[in-house]
Amino acid sequence: MVDRVPGRFTRGDFSEWIQRFEICSAANEWDEDAMARKLPTLLEKEALVCWLDSPAETKKIFKDVKRLLIEMLRPSGFAAFAEIQARKLRPGETALLYVHELKCLLEDAMPNLDADSQDRILFQQLLAGLPDDCSRALRATPEIKTTTDAQCLELDCS
Repeated sequence: MVDRVPGRFTRGDFSEWIQRFEICSAANEWDEDAMARKLPTLLEKEALVCWLDSPAETKKIFKDVKRLLIEMLRPSGFAAFAEIQARKLRPGETALLYVHELKCLLEDAMPNLDADSQDRILFQQLLAGLPDDCSRALRATPEIKTTTDAQCLELDCS
């Protein structure tokens, strides 16, 4: 049987990629030692440099190297917040996926933000990232007050 692995990590959301790596590792029945050995074979560019620059003892323990790489590859708060503001709903994209990606970006930008503040920021960005007519329609719907309410909708913003 051929091992299943995620694609190589070059750039993007490392936290999401490492979750895929862990799912594949479980499917392949790898223990943490195997995960620690195989991880660098799937890293490229900045991620590989971060791994190479990590202490030897950290590289041997999957949980430690994972924690270190997540921290090192997390975008700065300012850059991550700029990504949130630039992120718009893509054609054919569901509200569920759009809100999920906004949440990931916000977690990178402001990891210690309380849930209520997080939802207010996400809801405002959701409205800002929709096409104007769709955003106006959503604002005019009184029962939609949170991202949880909005992400369950089938938005017709084409």
